[in-house]
Amino acid sequence: DAIVMLDVLEHLWDPVADLRHLRPVLHDGGLLALSTVNLQSIHARARGDDWPWFIRPHLHYFSPGTLKQTLSRAGYSMVHWSTVPRWFHLSYVARRAGSSHGALSRTAARMAAVVDPRIPVGWLGDVIFVVARKTSTARLPDLVDASTRLARADRNGRSPRA
Repeated sequence: DAIVMLDVLEHLWDPVADLRHLRPVLHDGGLLALSTVNLQSIHARARGDDWPWFIRPHLHYFSPGTLKQTLSRAGYSMVHWSTVPRWFHLSYVARRAGSSHGALSRTAARMAAVVDPRIPVGWLGDVIFVVARKTSTARLPDLVDASTRLARADRNGRSPRA
């Protein structure tokens, strides 16, 4: 069995909690496939604060390392990651580059008026695709976090263990 989350994780308020809530849906060894923006991409590092993926709807940003850690905390083991191959038409790239690369953008726009080829941009690494496997619950003794212990204690009328 598998769960697919394409371009979702960066929009979640609490990705670890949400990924944990998905665990019961999968059998042990079930797969989670997801894509998200890559904060360590060539493009992100080159553009710095002007990286176009820094947008309001994105609540979280991940690198392969922080994504692996997030998945581990949620009870998954990363088994594969890769950059997502992507292509954009030259006209689209010219429009997007206009604000930061004026002369280059204008030249590309003139070229696109004659021929508008698709340009491979996946090598920039902005989006990564990850496959993770649900780890067995026996290997996750600390999945019950403090908030869960508090909720259980409150329901049972006892004080929680620290």
